[in-house]
Amino acid sequence: MGVFFKSQPVQAAITPALLTALETAPTTIPAMRAVAVEQAAEVGKKVRGEFSWGRLAVAFGIILVVFGMAVFAGRDERLADLYGVTVHATELGLGGVLGLLIGEVASKS
Repeated sequence: MGVFFKSQPVQAAITPALLTALETAPTTIPAMRAVAVEQAAEVGKKVRGEFSWGRLAVAFGIILVVFGMAVFAGRDERLADLYGVTVHATELGLGGVLGLLIGEVASKS
């Protein structure tokens, strides 16, 4: 399951195409190759998925909130420990989001 891509599992995407192929008599299809290419493209599109901009916006929104907390904590000397933790959390969050995003894009292409 992807975090930033909405897609169907391979089995769920292939099953309807296979059922249609098995239920249809080959003699009734005039352009069998064209139909096969069309079905394969449709299955590929379902499996590849669609990018979810909303999920990316939420992830960066959370990172911005944590960064805002770091800026707030950095203004007060008594919150030095909290400042260090929130800066580190911002770094980890940004690295995690970018790592997931790059990994998912690489696996989908």
